[in-house]
Amino acid sequence: MQFVRAGAAFLFVDPRFKGLPHLWVILNNPSSAFADGKVIAVSFVTARSYTDATVILQPGDHPFIRHATSVDYGGAKLWRVEMIEHEIGERRCHC
Repeated sequence: MQFVRAGAAFLFVDPRFKGLPHLWVILNNPSSAFADGKVIAVSFVTARSYTDATVILQPGDHPFIRHATSVDYGGAKLWRVEMIEHEIGERRCHC
């Protein structure tokens, strides 16, 4: 089964976040007409007064969530499937 697909969650160590792993969720399948081997993913960040409050997750919503957490829509990224698979192989990204 292919890991890189809509709804899949992974932990990625992003330099923007001081080397701390953050939870990301893939929003589309790479096989869609739009995708051409790429996926859009959003990360989750600690909910603060300045973060987007459209979706706030609480502890128990996902095993990685330990406190109120916001979807970082502004930080959404277009990822190449090969890059995610490479990062998994290098152990910088965990399923």
